[in-house]
Amino acid sequence: APSEPRRCRGAMAAAADRRRAAGEDARGEGGDVPYRELRQQVIDTCLQMNRIGINQGTSGNVSCRVPGGEGFLVTASGVPYERMRPEQVVYVDLKGDYYGDFLPSSEWRMHYDIYLRVPAAAAVVHAHPTYCTALSAQRRGIPAFHYMVAAAGGKEIKCA
Repeated sequence: APSEPRRCRGAMAAAADRRRAAGEDARGEGGDVPYRELRQQVIDTCLQMNRIGINQGTSGNVSCRVPGGEGFLVTASGVPYERMRPEQVVYVDLKGDYYGDFLPSSEWRMHYDIYLRVPAAAAVVHAHPTYCTALSAQRRGIPAFHYMVAAAGGKEIKCA
């Protein structure tokens, strides 16, 4: 498994060839950018996270699996969501290669690992709510004060 993403140019053309061979639109969901609608949904989700206060700036990230499950789209590293355009949302395949002119989020590997281990996962939302961040900074576990902690599989929520 890769520890660093690898940039691959021309692979979007290869993916387009695979879609064309399968009888699908080689451009993805619209226009000149493959999966344009999904990319816009990633951006819209990031903007909504900031609006409702569960994230600040570009500290969190969002991804979604592409149709066919051969890869995922993830927010670009360091691009403010208010200025992000669909072509800046990065395609990463399930070998850990990414395509395009922008680096994937620095936390791309977490998304990658989830998609590899949970084939049914359609999207990953990673946020940094202020109070959760403050709690985790204490480096103490959160005790099972609610039955959902046990439902998640433990006696406490571990904090890094």
